[in-house]
Amino acid sequence: MLLPLVMWAVLQSAPGPPVQVVNPLPADCSGDRNTQSCRSFNQLIEGHDKTVLQSTSDDSFACFRPGDDVFFLISFHQATDEKGAFPLVRYHLFKKGVLDDSRVAYGKWTKQSDGSFDFETTKPPPSKQLASNAHSSITNGNVDFSYTFEGVSSRKTEYSVEVRRSTLRFVETYRWPSQKGKGEAPTTYSGSCVSYPK
Repeated sequence: MLLPLVMWAVLQSAPGPPVQVVNPLPADCSGDRNTQSCRSFNQLIEGHDKTVLQSTSDDSFACFRPGDDVFFLISFHQATDEKGAFPLVRYHLFKKGVLDDSRVAYGKWTKQSDGSFDFETTKPPPSKQLASNAHSSITNGNVDFSYTFEGVSSRKTEYSVEVRRSTLRFVETYRWPSQKGKGEAPTTYSGSCVSYPK
């Protein structure tokens, strides 16, 4: 319970442009996105859920597992110049329409030779220490997010997700030590996303 409260306080005090919360259009739940997870996302939009509305009011991706009632949101303020660079990437995981996990990655936007900006995780300053071990990388091609948590039987679990911006496809991976203590036993999910560009 303490972790979400600490992250909420950090988000409220973080520097950056104010986010105007608006009610976005529901996701198109046809084709690859004809899933219960997509329908749960739309129910939250229609119910004016604060977390979903804040995330989709920024640059964001809502991604839906095809076989489970699970979806996640990755949101960020895409830098267009160095003065407007916002140093946080947010991640929210919903299961059966209920918020299950929230993470924040701190970093910086760096201007590339083609004029675009890439995001890389950096260590936050002492005044902005986050109670999170999350990492993120954002380029014109991909949006990546990862973190480590304590899973079943107190085993360290490594979670990562990669979203391809051009196709709106994603792959999630969970890795943890095998029961024999050798190697890892990864579990992967893949599916489709919708994009909410600011």
